[in-house]
Amino acid sequence: MQHRYVGDVGDFGKYALLNALASSGFRLGIIWYLNEYEESNSDGKFISFDHLNTLDSQLFEKLRLIRTVKRHLSQINSGGVLPADTVFFDGALPRPKRPCYTPDERDSEQKHRGKWFDDAFDAMSAAQLVFLDPDNGIAPNGLGTHSTRACKYAFECEVKKIVASGRSVIVYQHQNRNGTLEQQVERSMQRFADVVTGAFGITFHAYAVRSYIILPASSIHKERLSSCCNRFLENGWNRVFRVLGALPA
Repeated sequence: MQHRYVGDVGDFGKYALLNALASSGFRLGIIWYLNEYEESNSDGKFISFDHLNTLDSQLFEKLRLIRTVKRHLSQINSGGVLPADTVFFDGALPRPKRPCYTPDERDSEQKHRGKWFDDAFDAMSAAQLVFLDPDNGIAPNGLGTHSTRACKYAFECEVKKIVASGRSVIVYQHQNRNGTLEQQVERSMQRFADVVTGAFGITFHAYAVRSYIILPASSIHKERLSSCCNRFLENGWNRVFRVLGALPA
């Protein structure tokens, strides 16, 4: 997540989905995976989406007002966009200033990342449903936490630690060119098949495709989260969202 994304069309879909899932009664926690190393590209530019206003006019207006003040995560944390009892962790991700060429350098950066995640994990102690919001999604196999690119990803071990603690997880996953959207979502879910039964994906289709992998911590969590998703789609959001994976009726 980067500050420049705040209030764009991706945010609109994301917060609508999170509010719907939080209606399950599970307290929501968010680990922002804040990346302060912004690249010179056009990400976050899609801020004109009036055609979606009727889906949630209150959320639409809140994001519009935030964009007129300052595009910064603090505005989301305090702006009434999400449930009042939402728990946030917005510590910036560590990033080495240059590639790590020696074992000592790699070990040092891995420790920095481990400390960052330990702090984030501890901040989620009161949450039952945790959203992870990295720039690109789950790290590809082979990428180390010491990499200069690590600040754009959540790591599989981090996700699994949260699930193992009895919390359900929602993790953002960016679409890439490696296979169809369905294949990409399926591969993401399969990475957690050893710790989760009943994972499903939901994708947002507005300007660009954004995927959310939902990993229920138990069968009870799955039933409640699935029910929330069904109601969400029935309320008109099936215009821009699709479910990938089976949902119970």
